[in-house]
Amino acid sequence: MAGIQRWHHHSAHSLIIQGAGANANRSNPAHKPFDHCSFVRYTLCMKQNKKPQPEGTGAEGQPFNALRTIKPRMEDKMSKCFQISMLLAVIGLSSMPALAQRNSGCGGRGYREAADQVIRRLMLKEGQVIADVGAGDGWWAKRMADKIGAQGVIHAAEISQKKVDTLKKNCVGTPQIKPRLIPLDGTTLPEDSCDLAFISKTYHHFDKDGQVDYLRHLKQIIKPKGKLVIIELHSALATGRGKDHAAMPGLLARKAEEAGWMLLRCELLRGSDHFMATFVQPESVIKKLARAQTNQKREQSQNPTSR
Repeated sequence: MAGIQRWHHHSAHSLIIQGAGANANRSNPAHKPFDHCSFVRYTLCMKQNKKPQPEGTGAEGQPFNALRTIKPRMEDKMSKCFQISMLLAVIGLSSMPALAQRNSGCGGRGYREAADQVIRRLMLKEGQVIADVGAGDGWWAKRMADKIGAQGVIHAAEISQKKVDTLKKNCVGTPQIKPRLIPLDGTTLPEDSCDLAFISKTYHHFDKDGQVDYLRHLKQIIKPKGKLVIIELHSALATGRGKDHAAMPGLLARKAEEAGWMLLRCELLRGSDHFMATFVQPESVIKKLARAQTNQKREQSQNPTSR
């Protein structure tokens, strides 16, 4: 039995090939080595519920040279259309790694598809004021506008007049979005004027030596109870050109803390290679904890038995 391939039938859609020995061609000169085309032909035969039989005598399931038997029999039955379809499928599968790398190159994957997760985490309220730094085409601004209502304001900030003009065109009909031309080193917004600073895929464009100063400026324009949210491509998940358009969450957190922020939460966006970091002002957290302790002491003094 040495040197002969066994084909065991398990279902109409699957088979197990037990490999031939190293001396297969020596023991059987007519034996042909296994190839993928023969595998496709055999699989097609099984899907059509046609069980190829060995030449000559022999019960079903006994060892036989399946390739020698099937190949001439199946070539006449396979249509050219099917052969072309199989070829296209193979080409498509072989191109998937390159396609995946291209999709995760500069822009990354799926961060806008996780918009519901982002908006939920922002916990927006009607009437709030938002600084959308690097607003781009206004995609995020429009979605945040639905949550803050007509009384809210979104300063959609960009550094070029061309982008500001694009924002004006895209945001027609959404009066709470205010396109704004800003310099490279700040927003020119007044102190304590915003509830949220939102930066999506823009932080990596900041000058490396000026990132801490910019984050410190944002702390000045945000109200004491306000937040800073930054969305970026995760450096560890970036490939190709994407590495130049990504950020390291740990390094971002250190620079934000140096600027006076406190990291509240950092998470990967669902189904994406982007992360979302949320920062708050530590002073507001300290005050909140102090109030909670004061209330707890008051309750304990009023109800001594509850201790």
